[in-house]
Amino acid sequence: MGVYRDGRGGAQRDAYVGGNPVLGVDPAGLLSYLLSRPLAGNLGAVATHNFIVTNADYIGDPGASVYSYGMNAAGNVGRVNNATEGFSAGTHNTDNAVWRSMSIEGNNVTLINAADVVVETYANHLIENQDYAAIAGLFGANSNSAAQAIANRAAGVPVPTPGGWRLSPGAGSWDEIQFKP
Repeated sequence: MGVYRDGRGGAQRDAYVGGNPVLGVDPAGLLSYLLSRPLAGNLGAVATHNFIVTNADYIGDPGASVYSYGMNAAGNVGRVNNATEGFSAGTHNTDNAVWRSMSIEGNNVTLINAADVVVETYANHLIENQDYAAIAGLFGANSNSAAQAIANRAAGVPVPTPGGWRLSPGAGSWDEIQFKP
């Protein structure tokens, strides 16, 4: 049974099957999440970085797939990994460490109500053509825009942004992110 925090302090049970565990089935039995972690340094007191996790058996599952986004080598919003240099260097390592250190669900985790294969398809088909802007909106998009776009598109509805009282700058610019067909 899946549980996630709905952003208002309440729990949503069985969200991964549209609230109906009898008729709705996740064939693989795995879960996907939109997660947030405090930004590094002083910004972490008020703002978060968001990322995606798929194929998880449980919160913190080391066998799950972590998808991190940030500024790629071309200066655009894109997927980042352990080899990424520059502004988003270390992002993927930190996202992995945060994910693996989690043991219970809280306000930094939102379950994505979609099959893992759908979430992974969006995660792997993000078009890296959007200018990266730490302060997204009029100036472009950022990692929070990408993660929120993946969650929203996969679920087919707006997914609550995790992070509790912290801001997720750029999450509201999710509709600027494009995907390959």
